[in-house]
Amino acid sequence: EGVVVHDVKVPSNNVEEIMVSFTTVSGDHIPAVRGKPTALPTDQFPSVKTVQLVIAFIRTTDHNSPNHVTISIV
Repeated sequence: EGVVVHDVKVPSNNVEEIMVSFTTVSGDHIPAVRGKPTALPTDQFPSVKTVQLVIAFIRTTDHNSPNHVTISIV
């Protein structure tokens, strides 16, 4: 099973930076991809199938909790 993830976008009112980490079907942990929530460097995404994707909110513009967040995974 598993899926190949091509892009992740996390638009919101105040999220400035996110980190996305992946676990492959074989259990390997791929190095995390870090960047702007709507412009992650997709060339760093794994080309193999993943079974787990974790999105961590690193920084917000106002130092408050993320708000009005939408997650899009392609």
